[in-house]
Amino acid sequence: MKGRPISPLRVEVTAQNILDGKPNDRHRCPIALAIAQRLSCHVLVDADRYSLTDYRPLNPCPFWRGLPLKAREFINRFDNHLPVAPFTFQTQKSNS
Repeated sequence: MKGRPISPLRVEVTAQNILDGKPNDRHRCPIALAIAQRLSCHVLVDADRYSLTDYRPLNPCPFWRGLPLKAREFINRFDNHLPVAPFTFQTQKSNS
């Protein structure tokens, strides 16, 4: 069985994403906000991966994609209330 096609996704985490972000919040972390802004959808972020979600009760996270090391390090610093700065990273997304 074939999975969904994969394409690159460039994500820019801005100073505004950082200001608007909430530590330890899977929906409101700066990376979730930046991906949601880029793709115009709801996003869920864990410590090492992200998912696009439409909040369906039976299948809220249809797929997960990994985050690069610098994004994972950013999440760790942000969640621990350490200084962070805007940055850009590239990951993958599934095509619809």
